[in-house]
Amino acid sequence: MPTHSHEPLQSPSVVADLPPWAAKLIERMRMEGTPTAPAQPLALLHLGAHTTQVCLWSPAEVRPAHLLVLPLGMEATAQRFFRAAIPSPLDLETAIAHVEDEVYLAHQQYLPWAEAAQAVGGPVAWWSADEALAELAGLAGVPAAADQVLALDAMERLFQRLTYVAQGRPAASEGLPERASFFAALLLLRELMHHMPFHTLHVAGHPTPSR
Repeated sequence: MPTHSHEPLQSPSVVADLPPWAAKLIERMRMEGTPTAPAQPLALLHLGAHTTQVCLWSPAEVRPAHLLVLPLGMEATAQRFFRAAIPSPLDLETAIAHVEDEVYLAHQQYLPWAEAAQAVGGPVAWWSADEALAELAGLAGVPAAADQVLALDAMERLFQRLTYVAQGRPAASEGLPERASFFAALLLLRELMHHMPFHTLHVAGHPTPSR
């Protein structure tokens, strides 16, 4: 069990009305005719500057919508753990240890909902409309589309490129931006995919991101 000496993870709260970002994403999915909306349980992911939110929504209403709020954000993670625009291997190691603790707590709260939802509606589909995650998908080689599908193995290959840069390889040689928030977003996504866990993230389409 991880120790916890800072702001605790908020317990899942019943969401009478979906958060605006989540409601907008579901409506967008419906308008685009996404097969998973509204027939499949959804975990809607939003990486913010200071928090990460996961809205758990089941169209079968096995349980009401819940919102997990993790005290992990792109800017906050970068500011706390990265000493430069490009983190060092030690920076990454320290950040990963902290993020794993928070994601472990989120997983413990997510699991009962996921088991109940899957029993009725099938596998939980993870979705996001974040531009930061669309950028990650593009850099991982996923073509721009209404539904960009970022698989775990593609994300891992992208993260490996990040580690090369952290070890001293020029970011330009790996086609990566020299931006701490980018590295933080990739680190957060990696830990979420590994430890929630989920093996595929659907990103609602954005134009091909610029590097």
